[in-house]
Amino acid sequence: MFIRSIVTFMALVVLAGVSSSHAGMIDPNLENRLRAAGPNERIPVIVTFSEKADIEGLKAKDKRVRRSRIIRSLKQRHEESARKSSVVDIVGKTRADRREAGMRPLWLINGVALKVRPHVIRALAAKPSVNSVRLDQTIQAPSVNVAVDALPEWNLAAIHAPDLWSIGHTGEGVVIACVDTGVDVDHPDLVTRWRGGSNSWFDANDPEFNPLVNNLPYDLDGHGTGVMGILVGGNEGGTDIGVAPGAKWIAAKIFNADGEALESEIHAAFQWLLDPDGDPETDDAPDIINNSWGYGQNPDVCIEEIDSISFRSDLQVLKQAGIAVVFSAGNNGPSPYTSQSPANYPESFSVGASDESPLVANFSSRGPSACDGGVFPHVVAPGVRTAYPYGIKTADLYLGAPNAYAYYAGTSFSAPHAAGAMALLLSAFPNLTPYQLETAMKVSAVDLGPAGLDNESGHGLMNAMGAFAAVQNFDHVTITAAIFDPAAETLMVIATSTAQPNVTLTGEGFGDLEWKSWKEFYRKTFTGVTDPPQTVTVVSSGGGSATVTLPGMDTVSLTGLTYDPQARALTVIATSSDQPNVTLTAEGLGTLEWKSWKEFYRNTFYGIADPPVEVTVSSSGGGSDTAAVPRDTVSITGLSYDAEARTLMVIATSTDQPDVTLSAEGFGALEWKSWLNLYRKTFAGVDTLPGSVRVVSSGGGSDEGIVSSQQ
Repeated sequence: MFIRSIVTFMALVVLAGVSSSHAGMIDPNLENRLRAAGPNERIPVIVTFSEKADIEGLKAKDKRVRRSRIIRSLKQRHEESARKSSVVDIVGKTRADRREAGMRPLWLINGVALKVRPHVIRALAAKPSVNSVRLDQTIQAPSVNVAVDALPEWNLAAIHAPDLWSIGHTGEGVVIACVDTGVDVDHPDLVTRWRGGSNSWFDANDPEFNPLVNNLPYDLDGHGTGVMGILVGGNEGGTDIGVAPGAKWIAAKIFNADGEALESEIHAAFQWLLDPDGDPETDDAPDIINNSWGYGQNPDVCIEEIDSISFRSDLQVLKQAGIAVVFSAGNNGPSPYTSQSPANYPESFSVGASDESPLVANFSSRGPSACDGGVFPHVVAPGVRTAYPYGIKTADLYLGAPNAYAYYAGTSFSAPHAAGAMALLLSAFPNLTPYQLETAMKVSAVDLGPAGLDNESGHGLMNAMGAFAAVQNFDHVTITAAIFDPAAETLMVIATSTAQPNVTLTGEGFGDLEWKSWKEFYRKTFTGVTDPPQTVTVVSSGGGSATVTLPGMDTVSLTGLTYDPQARALTVIATSSDQPNVTLTAEGLGTLEWKSWKEFYRNTFYGIADPPVEVTVSSSGGGSDTAAVPRDTVSITGLSYDAEARTLMVIATSTDQPDVTLSAEGFGALEWKSWLNLYRKTFAGVDTLPGSVRVVSSGGGSDEGIVSSQQ
């Protein structure tokens, strides 16, 4: 049997320099590159727009509903921002122009990745709606070394995973994602655990990736395959290698054949994971994302503070959508102050390495976190063996070999122990939030080294069975009062916990409650609350949580939103649990009318040339609901005016073609050309050159372009 032993330090190298970025400006790294570039050189950049979607208010008890609302809001905000910035017009109107520019929408961060010439970069940076233009920096994957055969695995027993298997919890019903070098889907320990279909594999290195054509995962390196083996691997090699063998996996490949990844490709991978099939209504996002990579060449640095690179907004959105995010801590130990990004972001759950003793591995990065000064890492998990073969047995590239296994060392292979354990917990308790998963892992960890929290092992060696028991013993939180005073703009929350006063209670979105020993409860009055949420949630550091609806608030449901761009009309339909005894108002638009024979509220608002991304309907009874305005994406691909013939030719496409009607405002409807797969119309009798033309769709979308002239 040919087996590789790989000591992998997944400390990815940023090849470009370090700098800071300023809103509305070109970042210094890019400015230096522009000064040295020729006029026709194409430079990879990321353009971010100024407007950000407000997803804080998109709350729902059902995780699937909340996730759908978040995705729709992000996508529609991106569409609106891209239109305002005229990025398509600046890059080029034709598909060939956009293909040459490698245009990749990054709606997760409200930006776009491009490869364009210097004059285009400066034109984009000058747009008021553009926040920043920065170099799309290159990240390099680690190399691997080859060794020989070795002993059986030992690491799963160290974290007590088999104890959970014995009571029926193996990760069933849970989907884990791996962001890495890819995964060898042919490996016998992994092939039956791949979710399959066109929504379970993403190659971020291919800008024209088509999941309907290239939907089989692969790995040219082996690192991602090894990580996945620890996450979900089976026992085809004679021993169990995976923490959660009952779970399913999907994967996003971010490193190309040269072991490099662009920052934009990592953003694209996170974006895909939030909505794998591109349909916000389907619930196909993973439950957990494992990231065994980081910026190891910059220890004790919070990358977003000294560089134009940051993935914090990506992680914030993913966690708000109910997805747990795990990162390897890095391999820059044993000195303190060696944390690495993104593991040291407050949003990450960081995992260091331990050996079989168990002691913290010499190479494992230490804290505190360079981002917030907090304890780093959060926990440690097996990542090395002090006796030969010095590593963790897992899957290796299969390549048709009968026994394709390797022994790896590094925090890259500690992280999947924690992500796999989270899958075991979710299979037992499907409604756990990312916060509760992290809490269970922390409070159950076995203390190592100095007593209590420390910056070597964090909370200690993770313990899957202990985390299971911790969830069972989460404290019980009760909200005894939640009172909103609209005149004073205050929200008072009172709550208790079965573990009081030894826990901290926090009002989600507001802040910590204060312990009142003489009253034996927690209380806090939050000021400046002008738009209260429909529900209030209090979470405990002991793992418990509770949610209540604010008293007196009805439940509002926005059941219909239709925009007609030709009539410039927006129709809003909604219901209330207290109808018809309340008044419903579409914020920024006006009051809805009660339709007794239909038993709903409705109104059509006219004169709306530029519809909002989303609409919020609020009730005099205190309730509210928010939904995105549905519309297709329209792209003008050709505009040409012939002065001699007095004709205007307009060509456009729609994401909903051919089921919609496209019209050029002031001219007329375009004709669907099925053999060309586009809409086109040449309008006669056009005496003067129009400055611009706006094409609107019956599906709600629109686009505007500058007219070129043929003399």
